[in-house]
Amino acid sequence: MISLNQGFECEIDDTDWLSCQATNSELTISLISGEETVGGITICRGQIQNLIDYLERVKEVVRS
Repeated sequence: MISLNQGFECEIDDTDWLSCQATNSELTISLISGEETVGGITICRGQIQNLIDYLERVKEVVRS
């Protein structure tokens, strides 16, 4: 089994960011504003591949 010891954070602006954490059964993406979690979603294992597929398509649409 693969284990992730570290999550992923993505800055939105100078006070807000997304925090992604994986467990053995789900992925949690939280919206952090300042020091407070203000929202988020949890995606079960079966939907993670759907998210990956969607993000691959988004990558082709959103250009830098």
